[in-house]
Order: sequence, then C-alpha cells, then structure tokens
Amino acid sequence: MKKIIIIGCLWFICLACSSENDRTPQAQEQYTGVAYRKLTTVSVSGIPLNVTLLEVNDSRCPINAVCISAGSVNVKFNITDGTNSTDAVIALVNDNKDTSTQIFKLGGQKYSIKMQKVSPYPELPQTTKLEEYQVSITIEKI
Repeated sequence: MKKIIIIGCLWFICLACSSENDRTPQAQEQYTGVAYRKLTTVSVSGIPLNVTLLEVNDSRCPINAVCISAGSVNVKFNITDGTNSTDAVIALVNDNKDTSTQIFKLGGQKYSIKMQKVSPYPELPQTTKLEEYQVSITIEKI
C-alpha cells in the first residue's frame, strides 16, 4: 500500500513539474529610451516614427524627503512620421504606470504611446537638469 501511495505522489509531482515547462512566456514590451531634446526613432509595425522629448515637469517627491503625496511627472513629446506631426502629453501620477498612456493620430492612423519610467528620480539636495532626463516609452499601432 505504501508503494502505491509513493508512486502516486511521484506521478503527481512529475505532472506538476512538466506543466511548469509547458507555459509559454509572456511577451514583454520593448521600451525605447528618449533623451531630452534628442531625436529618437521608434519603429512601429515597420514604420519609423521620430520622437522628441520636448518638456519635463517633475513634481515627484524626492527619494530622501518626506512628502504628503508621491507627486507626478508630466512630459510632452513631439512625434512625426516625416510627413505628419503631433504632440502627446503624458502624466505619470504616483508612479502608476497604468495611467501613463496617451492615444494620438498621425496621418489617419491611431497610435498609443505608453510611458514606463522617467529618470533620474529627484533627490535632495540636487536639482535635476533638463538635459539629464530620459524617458522610457513604447509606441503601438491601434
């Protein structure tokens, strides 16, 4: 009887281990870093889009400070496909990445731009210069 229980447990463990290997990995979004006032090209479904980070308004609570709220960072991008151009403004509030998406239109085509991260994070007593900012974004055709 003990042998049947041991064989049954081993069989169950083997099934559990093999199902772990069968899972397909989730596709991760590929983020592109965009530096302040530097032209960056992002390929979206084979279409090259030129992105420029125009403005950064950072009111996030510095790392080594005590604040009432985490604050937010607002960024403004200019996006062009060579013929058409538009601006997109995105806010990252309380580091909530779920709300950091903006829909925009270029030449009749809709796109979604998502902001993942704005660095560097503020730190006292230093003041971050605009030229130091870099924003991680991804753009998708919708």
